[in-house]
Amino acid sequence: MATPVTAAAAANVFVQALRDAWASTTLGVPASVTPAAATATDAPGWLVTARVSGVANGALTAWFERGGALACATRLLALETTAADDAVGPVLSSLVAQAISAVETNTDLAGLIVTEPVVQAGSAPRGGQILDASWADGVSCRFGGLAELSSASATDNASLAADGRLDAVMDVDLPLVVRFGRTVMPLRAVADLS
Repeated sequence: MATPVTAAAAANVFVQALRDAWASTTLGVPASVTPAAATATDAPGWLVTARVSGVANGALTAWFERGGALACATRLLALETTAADDAVGPVLSSLVAQAISAVETNTDLAGLIVTEPVVQAGSAPRGGQILDASWADGVSCRFGGLAELSSASATDNASLAADGRLDAVMDVDLPLVVRFGRTVMPLRAVADLS
């Protein structure tokens, strides 16, 4: 039997994936990443949220402090002036999308289905892991992540799997032999006979 996916496990994988996602950017691997002094902050920033379904339901939320996100976006977009707020969203969304890919392929989180991330302004979520990242060239960003998940019930999972498999064969024509004769009809029509 598979181990249930917990919010703590998902949060750990998600935050580590966020750390690793920086490496694929032109900023590269941060010179240092340390836990932030305050675990919750009311500083303005961006929330990047992706809905989760499958073996658990809920959301993965990443948060990026405004000043650091602007500095990183400015550098990543190779701008000579500070990036506009509307330019930051796609940068953060791309970064989180990479982290989501790592979450979906992690064997400990098998069965999670994560939607595309949505960006909006907001403060750091309470209870999330918050980190300070800095690069050798002086750019820094405070970011973090939170997983809010509840286990999907066994009947939800079974019905999702059964519906998906059953839909694949419901319109297949199968021969049906009846005592009074013979006919060809879709499986859905046979199911409707009962």
